[in-house]
Amino acid sequence: MRKIILLILVFFSMISYGQERKFNIGIHGGLTIGDVKNKSSIGFGGDINYLFDLSEELFIGPSLSLLYFSPKDKNDALLYLPLGGAIRYNNLEDPFFVGMDLGYAIGVSPSGDRGGLLFKPMVGYNLSDNFQLSLSYIGVKKEKNTYSYIALGVSFDIFGGSDYYMY
Repeated sequence: MRKIILLILVFFSMISYGQERKFNIGIHGGLTIGDVKNKSSIGFGGDINYLFDLSEELFIGPSLSLLYFSPKDKNDALLYLPLGGAIRYNNLEDPFFVGMDLGYAIGVSPSGDRGGLLFKPMVGYNLSDNFQLSLSYIGVKKEKNTYSYIALGVSFDIFGGSDYYMY
């Protein structure tokens, strides 16, 4: 609980930090790898980011996600609600960008899942000022296992995207 409260305080403190803001939503999906392969074969989810500029090339802000690992055989579906931060970098001279999301993934399903650390490194390509394509590794590090998948995603800037050339 202390971790969640700390994350919320960090998010609110960042609201006044940046001059320019952008809000985007995205979806992603892919094939599971590693420890979760025996429980699920595919994972998918969605993200909401509210990013502030630290410079023309660097953005940082809070991120809210939903991760779903579809059940394999008679296993329960795995559902996580990650709260964290996002950082994106683009050098403005080309349409490629890199980024990382870090946070805590709250275990929603099955009952009793304690969650784990979320990490999501990514590379992406700006298809237009407001539309991006990305490739990422999404992992939830638990006490003993890491539930992860390689994902292909798309995102759309609700506002702020036309002012910037990055996700």
